[in-house]
Amino acid sequence: MVDTLQHQIFLNLHKEYCDSQNIDIESKEFLILILLFPAYLVAIADNNVDKDEKQIIGQFTFNILSEIYGGELSTDDYDRMILAYYQELKSIGENLNKWEDKFISTLTFICANSPESLGRSVIMLMEEVSASSNGQSDIEKQVIINISENIKL
Repeated sequence: MVDTLQHQIFLNLHKEYCDSQNIDIESKEFLILILLFPAYLVAIADNNVDKDEKQIIGQFTFNILSEIYGGELSTDDYDRMILAYYQELKSIGENLNKWEDKFISTLTFICANSPESLGRSVIMLMEEVSASSNGQSDIEKQVIINISENIKL
C-alpha cells in the first residue's frame, strides 16, 4: 500500500512537471532531479551559485548517471545531460513558489519509504555544496536543517 501511494505521489509530480515544462523525461531521470533539488536549494540560498557549488552538483549528477547508464553514453552525452539537469534545477529555482513544496514533500515521502542511506546521501550532498564555498553560511545551514527535519534525519 505505501509503495503504491509513494509511486502515485511521484507519478503525479512527474506528470505535472513534464506537462508544465513541456518536456518528456523518464521516471528514473526525474527521480534524479528530485534528489538533486535540495542541494540546489542550498546553492541558491545565498543568491549566488558559485563554480564550486555547480561543480559538486554536476559531479553528483555524473555519478548517478554513470550508475544508470555505465558505458552506454559518451562523455559528450554525459556533459549534455548534466547541463540539462542544471538547466532544469535553475528553472525550478526560478519558480520555487510553484515547485519547492511539491518537490520536498515528494522527496520526504520517498525517503520515508526507502533505505535510510538515501536520505543520508541527500543530506551529505547538501553539506558538500554548502562547504564548497567559503564554508557553510547561516542561511545554508538553515536550509539543510529544514530539509533534514522534513526527511526525518
